[in-house]
Amino acid sequence: EAQKQGVNEKVQSTVFDNIKPAIKNNTFIKDTIIAPGARVYNNTMISNSYVGPNASMFDCGSIHFEHTSEKDLFNDDMEIILGPESGGGRPVNVTPESTLVSICRDLGISQSTVGNTDKSVPCNINFNIVLGELLFTHDAKNIYISQSAVVQSCNFISSSILLPQASVRNSTVKSTFMQWKSSINDSNVSSTLLMECAEIGPNSLVASTVLGPDSHVSCGEVHCSLIGPNTNSHHQSLVISVLWPMGRGNVGYGSNIGSNHTGRLPDQECTVGEGVFWGLGSIIKFPVDLVNSYYSVVAAGVQLPPQSVTMPFSLIMNSNHANGKNEIVPGWLLQSSPYTILRSEEKFRKRRKAKRHDFYCGWHIIRPSVIDACIRARESLLNVAHSESNIGQETTDNTDKLYFNSSLAGLGENYMTERGKRVGIESYTSTIRRYALKGLYEKLKTILKNSEEGISCIFHRNNGLRKEWKSTEEPIIDSNKSWPIMPWEEGIHDDSDKLLDHQLFILNIEFKSIIKNNNTSKAL
Repeated sequence: EAQKQGVNEKVQSTVFDNIKPAIKNNTFIKDTIIAPGARVYNNTMISNSYVGPNASMFDCGSIHFEHTSEKDLFNDDMEIILGPESGGGRPVNVTPESTLVSICRDLGISQSTVGNTDKSVPCNINFNIVLGELLFTHDAKNIYISQSAVVQSCNFISSSILLPQASVRNSTVKSTFMQWKSSINDSNVSSTLLMECAEIGPNSLVASTVLGPDSHVSCGEVHCSLIGPNTNSHHQSLVISVLWPMGRGNVGYGSNIGSNHTGRLPDQECTVGEGVFWGLGSIIKFPVDLVNSYYSVVAAGVQLPPQSVTMPFSLIMNSNHANGKNEIVPGWLLQSSPYTILRSEEKFRKRRKAKRHDFYCGWHIIRPSVIDACIRARESLLNVAHSESNIGQETTDNTDKLYFNSSLAGLGENYMTERGKRVGIESYTSTIRRYALKGLYEKLKTILKNSEEGISCIFHRNNGLRKEWKSTEEPIIDSNKSWPIMPWEEGIHDDSDKLLDHQLFILNIEFKSIIKNNNTSKAL
């Protein structure tokens, strides 16, 4: 099926298309089928292989198939260990066509079955299959190269499957599945799944990793990690044991996400929320849980100790506080850099090239689950109990009060000033109300244009505005961590009626003084 889907893609012609199909100057060929139209030139050894029509095989060394034990058969099913490197990783089985939806379901992060690609029986492969181009490669064994896929100038490649238009150049690759238009350049990759349009290289070391659609890794190391869509690590950095299913984040130069600060076995992990930005030279000591800190920024040079933070759109930065803690400003991005959110929304839309994952990767940043997280964070800030035992000694009347984890758990191992508290409350409130009013405004325009009932009909919908709205799915509990609902599980931001229900529910909470009557719109 993968091969059929790739046939209609636009295939870029190469210089080898101008070379006449032939079998020339090969030293040794054994147990091999070469189809009419293939170009097989100047290879040292070819055995146990099938070379398809219009395939190209030039100047290679040893191309052979290694028959392994039944336990290690070469097939289209592979186990990848994610999470802690030692002492209990999270095994997940992947196929060349796996999606983040199926992988998150296998990990217990999600329960969705949308776009299910599971197969009951793996397809065993007993010989090399070359339908694309295999060029200038020293050693190749147990490979499947689809039509229009390319392997070029590699020292070694084994146990790997390349779907149409995937490419590997100047690299060492082992046990790797590559989806459509993914690429590896000048890198060392093993036990990895690259989803559609994902890129590794140059100069990268990646092992035991699932790289989501449209994600890029270059000049760094990634181990035992799940990296979601549209995530970028373009500079020298380290990412170890990170579960980042919603992706959309960035890893800055010199970031070390995976410091084994305990001196013991690397048996911890980091769970990361959507859109988190790791600043230049940040050092992250495990375990860290930021799954509910959507689009938060860890500033340059921050050393983040083990903690859990549940404040969306926050800024965590260095400070001169006496106890060495970092300062957190909840909701900072919403107040100080709202342009970032608008730019990111447009950027993700333009850079989303993975067509076969588009059905679940096109979610919006401001959506019901994110708004609900902002509401919970705001309520925590409003209800925080200010205790003298939880504040630093005040030397002047103008010194900010300081709040710590003991008074507000969502702060993690950071402190928050009174000013930071006000910023959080104001920014969350503004975002929540804009979300509700924007939805109401858009719906009202439609109603006034298409309905004779006028504005009143919207307030009679589903027994009025006081109807309680609940998420269709409860949060999934995994290893004592509460994962938020995944965007593809919501479905609500693509359903205008359900979205309106949620916006009206929020509207009723935020503007009680305006919306007084459950059955009429007289107050409005």
